[in-house]
Amino acid sequence: MAPSNAPDELPADQQQLLDQFKQRLETMTPSELHEALGSILVAGPAVSDRYAAARPDNRLPRREDVVTFVVRVDINGAEPPLWRRLELASDLLLNEVHDVLQVSFGWQDRHLHRFSSGGGPFDSGAELYLCPFDADAGEDEGVPEEEVRLDEVLSEPGDVLHYVYDYGDNWMHSVKLEKVQPRSGEEPAARCTGGRRPGPPEDCGGVRAYELAVQDPQRSQLEHPLIPFRARDINETLHAMFADVEMPPFVQQFTDSLPSTCTRPVLRLITGANLTAAPVITEANAASMVSRYAWLLRRADSDGIRLTQAGYLPPNVVQEGIQALELEPTIFQVNREVSVGPLLRLRRSAQDKGLLRTKKGTLVLTKLGRRLAHDPLALWHHLARTAPVIAADPCESHALVLLLLTIAGFADDSALTPTAELMTEIGWRMDDEPLDAIDVLDLTQPLYHDLCLVGALSREGWELDHITPGGVQFARAALQRPL
Repeated sequence: MAPSNAPDELPADQQQLLDQFKQRLETMTPSELHEALGSILVAGPAVSDRYAAARPDNRLPRREDVVTFVVRVDINGAEPPLWRRLELASDLLLNEVHDVLQVSFGWQDRHLHRFSSGGGPFDSGAELYLCPFDADAGEDEGVPEEEVRLDEVLSEPGDVLHYVYDYGDNWMHSVKLEKVQPRSGEEPAARCTGGRRPGPPEDCGGVRAYELAVQDPQRSQLEHPLIPFRARDINETLHAMFADVEMPPFVQQFTDSLPSTCTRPVLRLITGANLTAAPVITEANAASMVSRYAWLLRRADSDGIRLTQAGYLPPNVVQEGIQALELEPTIFQVNREVSVGPLLRLRRSAQDKGLLRTKKGTLVLTKLGRRLAHDPLALWHHLARTAPVIAADPCESHALVLLLLTIAGFADDSALTPTAELMTEIGWRMDDEPLDAIDVLDLTQPLYHDLCLVGALSREGWELDHITPGGVQFARAALQRPL
């Protein structure tokens, strides 16, 4: 009988583990498989190096003077070359260099990364500089990146620092020092001066998939589009990252609550929003914006408004409200408040803001409401200060503040879609999908309706979220609220 070529049978417990592993592989998405393979690659050297010599210490003493390093950053394997040229302050920490590289190539910081010198990030003979996740996970063969300065790993022209982003797609970068220039102190901490080719989208599958997408974008299956290289856009973001941006205490508290990896796009928006300047609003413009609230407050003046037994506005007031709110009469041919959403939201909003209250079945003015009913400018500021921008759910809370920042920055004619893109950029997902305008509308319902009631957002064509000039000022006032 010929000898069998079949492998020896595994013990039952090991065979069970192997079967479970195979089943898990069959259910993995391509992205999950990339991430898992990357983790195995990272773990492999660590296992084999247990008995190897300790990793070298390649760091140099820090320079006494701060200079400008001119570096060229190439993504390895791209053909033709995909690169950016940067001017970096030599005293930047590697975690700051990581942020610069993310911006320069259009990455969104969704994956792990690491730096290395003396070899690639997975080479056993290289010194590793670890991202916070790897350091917190107990990786003991490297130095936390926030403890290492750029001038400790680059010194003379020709020196190379290695950087990998996304252990699955394995985007390998070579940061080569080209020049060392004196620094006057007026230069930005980081600046892009050149580059070639679009930045690769997140999760596109690596260099080969990127090249195929560039050759035929119509046939590519990219989740995110290619990012055109524009040095101006990169430098605007870098400026926002490193500038000492002044912001109101409420906004500062919000940005402080964000993970450091999420602040770049938010700071970019804050820089353009001019949040420290006083809102520019005339009494006439304020009167126009608060006219709906003013109507209801004046209607409740004197003896108040007697509510129905069910607690709603009576039919005659509902009809007056349809006219006061300039609602389409062919749509709202009703006399029940519960069927007229804008009117119901107006009344509840006025109560939430302390302007109205119910007393023995009657809707009456509060002392605050009576004082503001005939002072449109003061009413405008009160409505801005009491805009609902805080929620228990972090996702809702972020959406509320970012919607106001989007309006205050007036970076687009509409508000919901740019806010959705920003929410996605800082890491929020809905059922593992990027957020869209409808998601933001769901997350910001109370604020969105308040903004519509004061005319900060209006309809233009089919768009329900067109930003008005008054809306820009209203959003700025809302973000300047006291803590």
